[in-house]
Order: sequence, then structure tokens, then C-alpha cells
Amino acid sequence: EIRKPLVDRASEWATRLGYDNHVHFIYSNATIHLESIMSTYPGRVENVYIQFPDPHFKKRHRKRRIFQPNLVRAIRDMLPPGGTLFLQSDVHFVSCAMRNCFEYYAADSFHLAPQHAGHDAVFFSHTTDPRATPSEAGGPASSSDVPLLVSTDVPSSDDEDASAVTGEHASGAGHDAPGNAERDAGGGGDDDDYDRMDSKWALGGWLKENPVGVPTEREYACGIKGMPVYRVLLVRN
Repeated sequence: EIRKPLVDRASEWATRLGYDNHVHFIYSNATIHLESIMSTYPGRVENVYIQFPDPHFKKRHRKRRIFQPNLVRAIRDMLPPGGTLFLQSDVHFVSCAMRNCFEYYAADSFHLAPQHAGHDAVFFSHTTDPRATPSEAGGPASSSDVPLLVSTDVPSSDDEDASAVTGEHASGAGHDAPGNAERDAGGGGDDDDYDRMDSKWALGGWLKENPVGVPTEREYACGIKGMPVYRVLLVRN
């Protein structure tokens, strides 16, 4: 987390609850420092969560978004087979971009979790389930979500990046997808590469419930207000 007051508050709460020996909050920019932080962690990473990152609505600030090729590579390499990656936001285009970024740069390393296979467990941004047959849908099936900009009261801090929260450590060796080596090398990516891609993972929809079972403060507020949250759960191959 890059907002130090939030790190201090969370650490204080953990201490009050007696969990300070079990959970730790780090003041850092995950996009830049995740690899170096995890290189000295002796445990095993089994889960990675990226939850409600700063939307960075302004086009000129898109490079500040947490989901960048270098972070995708770092997460891919630290998660072992079977490890999970959970992405969620209440801003539709942010969830689309997060999902698409991992699909674009690491489609050969992740797959949608089984939870996405159940119709009752997911919802879709379109009024028609894109997995429906053309006759059921009244037209051709779609395989991607249109990146709609939804109205939200989330304040966008265009001077800050949001955080990634990691579970208990991991060590895994990933490999670059064919043709992705050059795109990975620079750290940053062309937003249009994945923002406008035709996502196959979109066919899995958005999870209705948080599979972790522990909502963030933002997530809780969204539930109270009846606002949708767009969730994707991926599993490391």
C-alpha cells in the first residue's frame, strides 16, 4: 500500500486484534518493488490479490496503473501451479483492463478458476450472457466486455498507484509467452494492446461473490450501496 496512513491504521488494527504476528502491511509501491520485496521472503506465496486499484481515469496517467507487464511477470513467476490470483474493482473498465492485461501477457500461465463455470455464480456486463448460443441471445455471441465507464463515487488519485496484497509466499518459474518477450522487457505496455483486446476470459463473466470471503472496506461499502463489483479469479497453470 502506498498510502502510509492506511498502512499505519491497518497495522494498529492488527495489533489490537492480536494478529500482528500473522499479518503485515507494507508501505511500498507494488508495481516497482514487489519483486525485490518477495526475493527476501522465505515463505511460499499461494495467493495474490489486487483489489480496487486506483482507476487513473485520465488517459495520460494510465501508465501509473498498477497492472503493468512487469507486475504481471512478477506475479506469474512467484505463484506456484495451483496458486490463485484474485482481481476486483467496482470500476468496470478497471476490472476489464486488469483481466485483459494478465490475459494479454500471461494467457499461457493462467486459466479461469472453476467458479466461473457456474451460471449462478457469475454475471455479465452485457444484458445477454455471451456464452449463450446465437439463437438464445438473439444474435452472435460476444467474447469480450465493452469497456464501459460506469459512474462511481471513487475518488481517483492521479498521483498515486494502488496496492497489491500478497498471500503466503511462493516460488515458481514462469516463462514468456511466444512473442511477448519484447513487450515484457520494457516494463510498461501500450494500453491499447490489452484495453481493446477481444478477451476470451470475458466468457467466464464476473464472480458475484468474493471467493476469499473477507471483504475490503471499499467492497463492504459497495455492498451497502448496492453497487456492482467486477471480480475475476485466475489459477496458475
